[in-house]
Amino acid sequence: MKFVPWLLSALLAVALFINWQTSSNALAQKDAEIQDFKRLAVDANKKLESASQREVSVQVSFRKALMSSGQVARLTNQSDQTVAVSVVAERPSAGKTKHFELTIDPGLLHTKEIGELEGWAFVSGDTIKISQPGRRSLTFTTP
Repeated sequence: MKFVPWLLSALLAVALFINWQTSSNALAQKDAEIQDFKRLAVDANKKLESASQREVSVQVSFRKALMSSGQVARLTNQSDQTVAVSVVAERPSAGKTKHFELTIDPGLLHTKEIGELEGWAFVSGDTIKISQPGRRSLTFTTP
């Protein structure tokens, strides 16, 4: 009979340890869920911020090259101020890309062109992505 209190204490200690371990596991799982939720919230805020930004103020059109092969991308600044843009031309079928940094004055008279002479002859299916700081990027596909 004198071992009963010791045995009862040992059983309670084991039960307490199991309860503590289960609680720790549940807390770790909840912490992981909270971190996932925080990541989702950050991603959602980034998407919302991007969606609420104004688009790049540059319009892109394409024309057939006159003295070389392929097509030429014509970039026209639609705003009333000079803009600096980053342009990425991509040919998904070949996995090729080329970067351009352009400054475009406003108006139709100041249209910039990118074609074979500038190092990229556009072909059907090529994409051109125009980025401008503080604005939402636009992507155009060559017809």
